[in-house]
Amino acid sequence: MNNLINGFRIPTYEKGQDPKEWLDMYETGVKVAKIPEAGKLTMIPGFFSSSTARRWFFNQEFTDWATFQEEFMDRFSARKGSPKKILKKLLDIKRQPEESIRMYIDRFDALKAAHLRETKKNPNCTTLTSSDLKDAFINGLQPRFLKEAILQANPGTLKDAKRLAKAKEDNESSDEEESQSSDEEDFPTEKIRQWHKLVPKPKAITLTSKTL
Repeated sequence: MNNLINGFRIPTYEKGQDPKEWLDMYETGVKVAKIPEAGKLTMIPGFFSSSTARRWFFNQEFTDWATFQEEFMDRFSARKGSPKKILKKLLDIKRQPEESIRMYIDRFDALKAAHLRETKKNPNCTTLTSSDLKDAFINGLQPRFLKEAILQANPGTLKDAKRLAKAKEDNESSDEEESQSSDEEDFPTEKIRQWHKLVPKPKAITLTSKTL
């Protein structure tokens, strides 16, 4: 079953489906449909096919996407990841080609929260310092020039690194919009120039007593 949003179909979550796979499809869908970040979480219940999943969602009273993402995967995953696997995923995380910075941050935060939960359950789990988390986040940034730009800025904290990465993405989006706007403004002018070249110039008429 699919839900139609702004002309784009997003599949509903079915019982037994891989929650990570569905979340990836959902996030891609809301991005293509240009749904604001704030609306991403509030629409979730409408994409659950079972009343059990909807009831679970409303009972949690989620206020942010990262927490929902973590709890959703923990609740509906067929197999829970071991502490070592979670740690490895966190340290080896890489931003995907079509993944926005905000989506990458959400995925990073979900893994960070899952790792923190495991360390609270088991004191023997490997713990990460704030510096370790910052380094893991920066190391996972793609493309390479973005990672190098953040490294050169030398952010002091993970929060600073996230802020710089988001600002870099916002600046690039703004530059693209300005470039497109400039192209659109130049297009009519160029068309007019081409039209003038094609239209024959009127012949000069010399007035004489016969033409009057």
